[in-house]
Amino acid sequence: RRLETALDGGPCLGGLRMGVTLNTAVLIQQLAVLGRPVCAHISWRGGGPQHFVAITGCAETGGLTLTIQDPLRGELPYDYSHFVSQYQGQGVWDFSYLTVRRV
Repeated sequence: RRLETALDGGPCLGGLRMGVTLNTAVLIQQLAVLGRPVCAHISWRGGGPQHFVAITGCAETGGLTLTIQDPLRGELPYDYSHFVSQYQGQGVWDFSYLTVRRV
């Protein structure tokens, strides 16, 4: 929960969202327009250390393409449907931290 502590101390923490629902794609689009990244937690099938990426944008390209900022891989475009359950082939997006603009 170090990311939560850092965002809260910012203060940039806008809330915690468990799971990914049909409304998540709409929320991501709305936040991207506002310039508010979403911090997505990735769990690896078979275990491994926790991993966070930032979703910093999205585009409609025959589907929803997310702009992912990965501390290990840099900036990546990623299809929303694959990102939810197959990030890098074995990652599952299981919860998110929403952000707010600092005033």
